[in-house]
Amino acid sequence: MEHLKIKNIVVERQTELISFTEANDSVTATIKNNVTGNNEKIYCKYIIGCDGAHSTVREALGIPFVGASYQQEFLLADVSIDWPFAKDKFTGCMSKEGIFLIFPLRKDSNLYRLMLVDMNHTLLQSEHKIPTLQEIENFCKRIIRKDIALTNPVWLSRFYLHHRAVAQYLKGRAFLAGDAAHIHSPVGGQGMNTGLQDVTNLAWKIALVLKYHAPNTLLQTYQTERQRIGEVLLNSTDKIFGMITNKKYIASLLRLYVMPLIMNLLTRSVKFKNYLFHFISELGIHYHENLFVMEKNQGADAKFLAGPQAGCRAPDAPIVHSTLFELFKQKPCNVLLFQTPEHTAPDNKIAALEQINAEVLGIHQFIKSPDLNTLFERYGITSSGVYFIRPDGYIGFRAFGNELESLAEYLAKLFGHSLTH
Repeated sequence: MEHLKIKNIVVERQTELISFTEANDSVTATIKNNVTGNNEKIYCKYIIGCDGAHSTVREALGIPFVGASYQQEFLLADVSIDWPFAKDKFTGCMSKEGIFLIFPLRKDSNLYRLMLVDMNHTLLQSEHKIPTLQEIENFCKRIIRKDIALTNPVWLSRFYLHHRAVAQYLKGRAFLAGDAAHIHSPVGGQGMNTGLQDVTNLAWKIALVLKYHAPNTLLQTYQTERQRIGEVLLNSTDKIFGMITNKKYIASLLRLYVMPLIMNLLTRSVKFKNYLFHFISELGIHYHENLFVMEKNQGADAKFLAGPQAGCRAPDAPIVHSTLFELFKQKPCNVLLFQTPEHTAPDNKIAALEQINAEVLGIHQFIKSPDLNTLFERYGITSSGVYFIRPDGYIGFRAFGNELESLAEYLAKLFGHSLTH
């Protein structure tokens, strides 16, 4: 919010989308002010439905939200806790009756978030009843088989979960993002991050189309890139959740006795922990090749081929007196030219690149030296290479050698310029 204030952007609360209509090059939205009761018209180029599982935008577009509900009942509680286990770590317990998870919320207070899964619907009888603190405490005791005392409830809630997704992330001049496009099990805690990545992927593309004349085909890649990520997340969380909640006898034995042993062994592996970190943090996402994710690898050596590919997240690295990510803050789009003293790109071609949308595009030339060894290593460069880093931090283009002609062709598609302009 503070950043938005700096940019003179005001977020209007207590407003509601009533409807919207599309023209050839614009959208007209009718918004209701829920404080005054008045309606107003907003005229814009595009509309993005970030309006949750009950999305008005999705309903207006007539896009099906395909999936189903989980049968289990879920409960949340923000409370103080007194029990015999560690209080400063995430803890999970499983039994035949349910699942109990605890998340420390603050280091300086005795406040924790409890998440309970009632497998057999034995905790609460009323369909709309809010759980009491005593009911939750009794249920926790049945799962962990230990004394536990819950006090100072800040929030108690009961809810059901769904696994649903849309087949279309865009239609006309309207887009869907976050829970409006996909909802899933909370396994892995990836829901919020996935939604943020949706809008990060889309926002820079809309900005380039509106401000820098990028082609409308760039917007189509929002569908091709994010739908696959949403499907992978939905399938993986659904399978993991199904395994955790399966009530069949063999599955219960595996979950209660075999899985803890396996997880104990796996978490000792640095390789597994790195994989798990990249999966849960979503830093390991890889977008597939499309019109604006491509590479030229003719003649490339093995080290370059093993480096970060087009569609992967660009790695950070130290540079002289700073870091690569700090450098990226200067311009939304960035070109990295890796060269050796013996094989530098012609100055006139670099100067031509610098004239292509200089307002938004930064050109950075790195000549191999001991100070830049880590940078060259992380990008798989032994001699020379070219990378284009998108505003969302992902690699849009890479090429082996001083392939400035191929880079210029890529930028021409993105910005409508050529190398000689």
